[in-house]
Amino acid sequence: MQDIREQMLAPRPRKKAPSFSIGQVAALCGIDRTRVNYLVGKEDCQLPQGSTQGNGRSRMFTLAEAQEWVRAESGIHPRPKNKPGEIVVVANFKGGSTKTTTTMSLAQGLTLRGRKVLVVDLDPQASLTELCGMYAEQDVDEDDTVLPLVYGDEPDLRYAVMDTYWHNLSVIPAATPISAAEFAIPTKVSVNKNFPFWRIIGDGLQPLREEFDYIIIDTSPAMSYLTINGLLAANAMVMPMVPESLDFISGTQFWGLFADLCRTFAHLEPEKTFDFVSILLSKV
Repeated sequence: MQDIREQMLAPRPRKKAPSFSIGQVAALCGIDRTRVNYLVGKEDCQLPQGSTQGNGRSRMFTLAEAQEWVRAESGIHPRPKNKPGEIVVVANFKGGSTKTTTTMSLAQGLTLRGRKVLVVDLDPQASLTELCGMYAEQDVDEDDTVLPLVYGDEPDLRYAVMDTYWHNLSVIPAATPISAAEFAIPTKVSVNKNFPFWRIIGDGLQPLREEFDYIIIDTSPAMSYLTINGLLAANAMVMPMVPESLDFISGTQFWGLFADLCRTFAHLEPEKTFDFVSILLSKV
């Protein structure tokens, strides 16, 4: 398996951020490319100049440079300093509903709108971690995941944040060992019946809401303890759903279980609200 992966992911570095033309930078900013050319040509321009290509008539910009242009020229307002970052959970109990792809696409898209984003992988399959350019079985130790927080060895999740190849996108990775959380959490509850097991991830993410504009949580396709934590940590939810009969039936089951979950925790978290709950049709 390691040999096959090395062939699939070679050459290193495994992933590389894209470059952007003047036209693409203009599109991201919502302005005409002639304005980009005009600003680049100004002597007092404080924005990145990019690098000339070929005969010198075209320019290419790095991802970081494109993001700087977006922040300066798009008119998108920055997050107010006194407003904590949004926590969005991507959830569906049906496998193959594109939860991980949706998480990564949302995260990258938000960075292209000038946002700083953190993705959190709560799935032992670690597919999101792999999309971030890491080989989970080799590059990620259990101490790099949410497990030290679950065990009570860390007060919050700041220790687990890792940079990725994509500028302004960080990840809290996963690996197969995070399955141990499904045994560790009920053990804590058996010792202390008042232990708030549903707040572990949410409390661990609170300090990071000052640093990141968006925190997007990818969950496993099951009502696990980590999934419950992800659902209750978030203040917004996106449910990707493939518009096919079996996926629709699974979706109705999800909403039934989600409603039961909300009723169960209503008296424990009376102030709990979601800023938005969205269904995203995927694979169409």
